[in-house]
Amino acid sequence: MYLILNDSIGSTIQSNSTLDIASLGDTNYLLNTSFGEEPYGNPLGELLLNSSYSVISSLNHPNTDINTTRIESLVDNTFSFGVNIYENQPAKYSRDILLYKLNADLSQADIDTNTYTYDSLCDHPIVSDTIYLDGCDIITGTNEVPGPGEYYSALKTIPIKISPNQQKTPLLLRLGTPHIIKTSYLNAIILKGSLFSNKHLKMAKRQ
Repeated sequence: MYLILNDSIGSTIQSNSTLDIASLGDTNYLLNTSFGEEPYGNPLGELLLNSSYSVISSLNHPNTDINTTRIESLVDNTFSFGVNIYENQPAKYSRDILLYKLNADLSQADIDTNTYTYDSLCDHPIVSDTIYLDGCDIITGTNEVPGPGEYYSALKTIPIKISPNQQKTPLLLRLGTPHIIKTSYLNAIILKGSLFSNKHLKMAKRQ
């Protein structure tokens, strides 16, 4: 257990509160926090700690308020944050969204300006900020959708596991599709895979 004291951040810090933490390998930690010179209502910021939990450096964002936030780790070893920020004084409650991206040393990370194609499955370019699905295929899986014949063919064999085994009381099977089942057999197979019993089932008519 280790306490991060206010004066370890700065001589004028009155309070600090941790919202999220991320491990930076085996050496450092990144904390998303709220700290400042007021007893409460301080802006958001970040702390960089070493493996002994001592503060290496800190970064504070004025006019941001406490909100539930997470440290989002990105593929380029940078970290993304999203918080609320006041346009004017907090008493006026005029807020915007502040998004920022930091390196592991709390320096400002470069913004990725590369162009990526997200509509490669459509046969025409997207020319507006709204993606319409007209004329585009929506792929929900890589397997072919079975036709009616294949679907009903798969119903010929329905695996059933009985627990506890052995079962001493009568076994009642309820099939929800009796109108498509003409003849039914119950095959009992032992653990080694060989057939133990084969019995013809009589389909009871629904009252």
